[in-house]
Amino acid sequence: MVESGAGFAGLDSEIASSIAEQAFDDLDAPVVRVTGVDAPMLYAKNLERLKTPTREQIVAAVRRVCYANGS
Repeated sequence: MVESGAGFAGLDSEIASSIAEQAFDDLDAPVVRVTGVDAPMLYAKNLERLKTPTREQIVAAVRRVCYANGS
């Protein structure tokens, strides 16, 4: 799950919870959430970029779930 907002009480937390509750036995790996930093919404573009999940964070999470990083 990827969400630009903070993970606390976000839409992705509800979806992840539903997946874990209703499809747990069908999962090959746990649900992983990549979210923005838990901070107030920032209005300066440079700070907003720091808060938003990066491509590298998303790829790392996908690799972790697919066991593609050797762990």
